[in-house]
This record gives sequence, C-alpha cells and structure tokens, in this order.
Amino acid sequence: MIRFLVVGDVHYSDSTPRGRRDDFPRSCLRKLSEVGEIAREEGVRAVLQLGDLFDRPTLPLQAAADLAEVLRGYPCPIYAIPGNHDLPGGPQSLARTMLGFFHRLGLIRLVHEEPVILKEGIQISGTTYHPDMDRRDRQEDYAPPPAPPGVHTIHLVHGMLLEEPLFPDQPWTQVDEIWPFAADLTLSGHYHYGFRRVIEREGKAVANPGALCRLSATPEEMARRPKVLLVLYQPERLPPFSFRELPLSSASPGEEVLSREHLEARRRQAVGEFAELIEETSVFQAFEMREIVERLSDRDRLPREVREKALEFLARARELVEERVE
Repeated sequence: MIRFLVVGDVHYSDSTPRGRRDDFPRSCLRKLSEVGEIAREEGVRAVLQLGDLFDRPTLPLQAAADLAEVLRGYPCPIYAIPGNHDLPGGPQSLARTMLGFFHRLGLIRLVHEEPVILKEGIQISGTTYHPDMDRRDRQEDYAPPPAPPGVHTIHLVHGMLLEEPLFPDQPWTQVDEIWPFAADLTLSGHYHYGFRRVIEREGKAVANPGALCRLSATPEEMARRPKVLLVLYQPERLPPFSFRELPLSSASPGEEVLSREHLEARRRQAVGEFAELIEETSVFQAFEMREIVERLSDRDRLPREVREKALEFLARARELVEERVE
C-alpha cells in the first residue's frame, strides 16, 4: 500500500490577517510541522500541495528561512502546483516568486509543466492557476496528460471546482463536467472550505480537503477544523484509492484564533455610509431604488449583503406608502 498526504491552500505569510487573533505565521508553521509529523508516522510516499503555499509572491528572508526549515524536515518529497497567490502575473512570472525559488532549491517539486511518474505506477500531474481558469474548455485544465499503460493518474488543480455554484459572479467548474476525462484522482485547491466528503464515482474520485490555514472569520471558517487528507493507494483494488481525513491537533478552535471585530466595524461603517447616501440622494423621495443601487455599486463601498438588505427595506417602504395612497 502506498500513501500520500494531501494539503490544501496554506497562504503562508510574515504578517497576520485582520481576521486572526494569534500569531498567524507561527500558527502556519505549527500546522506545517504537524503535516511533516503525520507524513513520518504514516510513512507517506509524498505530500501533495494544492497551490497557494504562499499568500503573496515575495517574502522576507527570515520568514522564508523559517518555512524552508520546516519543509526541509519532511521525510518525503513535496509535489505542488502554483496557485493565484503564488504568482504575481500568471505562470510566466514563476521565476520571480518565492515558490519558484523553493522549487529551484529542491524543497518542493512543481508538477504543472512536467508530470512525475513514480515507480509504484502512479503519474502525478497538475494545472497551475491562470487568468482563464474555469473559463476555457474544462478539459484543458482538469484532464491529466496521457499516462503510460497501466499507470494510475493523480491530477492537482488550483481551480474553482465545486458540486454546485456558490459564487454567482465567479467562474467555476461543476464536478459533473470533468468525469468523462478526469484523472483517477483529481485533487482541487482554491476553494478554502473544501468538500464535505470525497466524491467517488465510476472508479474515480475528486477531493478538496480545504485550506490548511484559516484567513477570515466567516461562520463557515469559525466552525471548520483544518485537516489533511490521507490517500491510500492499492493498485490491485478497484477503485485503487481510498481515503482518511485527519484533523490537525495544532489547529485551535475558531473562536480562539479568529476575530469578527473588523467585520462588525466594517458593517457598522457600511450602514452609516448608506444612511448618509440616502440623505444626500434626493431621488429617494421618489423611491428610485435602481438609481440608488447603481450609485452604491459605482462607489463600491458597501458589501453585497448590505445592498440587498437595503433594497428589501426600500421595497417594503414603497409598498407601505402605496398602501396609504390607495
């Protein structure tokens, strides 16, 4: 039996996001250290990282050295692909990034340009994030390169692969679309919340373990416990892959490390700005809701949920006025 350990988006940085209460860089390193410990305990063949190892393309040397020290201690190779946060200007900018530097040092091996074929009969390939991801022909990004006869395929991709649409304004790819040409195992990053389960069908599987580190204090992230995915490969078995989810013991409960204070402050500010805009918009007296919303959108200063709630209030107010008039 051959084992792999799958790690989602990390977003390692030298600074702490506003949504975190703790020392975020240190927390990331603890989680990555635990990944190395699990890899050693489970005797994994390789760690598979699904993009966005870094939160931005460059990093101060001290922070980079801290990360390099952790990754150097892994007992196995790390195969990875670039994510959108790893690259400042698309795949062609890789050489100017910290990810490209780590690749050249041999700390990780990127597989988006040249697949790795292991002696155990597995091909590991990948697709980096690019501006046309989830917009062009899905087969170009989600299909693995042809593999030698008898070799099973694992394909890593940093794209918005989902079971159902969650973000109306964002390109995405439905899992059902890729089955005809999918690898034996497709592993997707980019969507931080991950899949509720490994999706298995027709002898193939698709999985997304979710981001290793939580960046925001959304209700979903507050409740989510970061985990990694252990993949068990048995070539004589059909299907050849089975899975175990492994929650990280180093991941603290959401309420301990995540803060909604800045979100609440932003919401209060948004409500105040909306009230000011209403006061200065004389067309409110005529209940021209569309124009108000357009002005709000043009200014791009209010979250979508605030605009939608405001529309509900305005619509109800118009109904009440019309009832009085009648």
